[in-house]
Amino acid sequence: MVSDHGVVESDYPEIYIDDILAQAGLLVYEKSDGRAGRPRVDRAKSLAEHQRDCYIYVSLEGRDPGGNVPADQYEDVRDRIVDALTAYREPKSGRNPFALILRKEDARIIGLYDNLGRDVGDVIYAFRPGYGRDHGQLLPGATLGGQTIKSLLIWQGPGIKAGATVERTLWLTDVAPTIAHIMGWPALTEAEGGMIYQILAEHQARFPRPEFMRRQAEQLAAVQKRLATPKKARKAGAPAQPKGGAAAAPAAEPSALMPATVEELQAALRAARADAASWKRAYEQKRQILHEN
Repeated sequence: MVSDHGVVESDYPEIYIDDILAQAGLLVYEKSDGRAGRPRVDRAKSLAEHQRDCYIYVSLEGRDPGGNVPADQYEDVRDRIVDALTAYREPKSGRNPFALILRKEDARIIGLYDNLGRDVGDVIYAFRPGYGRDHGQLLPGATLGGQTIKSLLIWQGPGIKAGATVERTLWLTDVAPTIAHIMGWPALTEAEGGMIYQILAEHQARFPRPEFMRRQAEQLAAVQKRLATPKKARKAGAPAQPKGGAAAAPAAEPSALMPATVEELQAALRAARADAASWKRAYEQKRQILHEN
């Protein structure tokens, strides 16, 4: 069981980032129409805008619809954003409320990075505990008055060490690689997280035979049966008869092939796939020779 995040209450009134940008001359509001609620941002006249929790975007020409900041002024606008946030003081406490202010290329240290141009903001910020009332505005380890933003992670099942408590920092990205290892699935090559070894009862643990192992054992039996059956016999539906007239040995039942551990199952599958690949290469070589002749 894993949660998204915890909750830390705020001691101070909500801080509107757009107001800080407006005071620095980076954002312009549309004229009020007398309606209640927050004023609307005039994007045609604004150089930057706060969006999506902890992100501030520069209105960049060529990237953003209606962008009005030329590329050669991009860094200057980002500097002004950072300066505005750094200089701000929350009225009630008189303190700067920000625990972190980063340009996006520096945000990899907290797991944020940009692949498509707008994956993350041009400037990323986080509040100190006690400030901020919106989602995603605190750092992952924030705590205050017995409250924490940290997630809850509980494991139970075969191969899991009973009663273990992990003291090191874990990330949500560690969950999928760990599950894949426990279940005996192939390694997740695109995963960013790592395995949580501290919760495993033992690295080469013996596991019960879950449904996926039964299915893979059946696949293994099917591959071995196919390899033992000549191609012509498969087409005709006849039983396999090896050269010399001796009867082919019957294929083992999946239950008899069921390995005792995940590691043994993976090794058997790799061997069967290697045999299948070797057979296919030999077949293709013979086919090529026949074609050339």
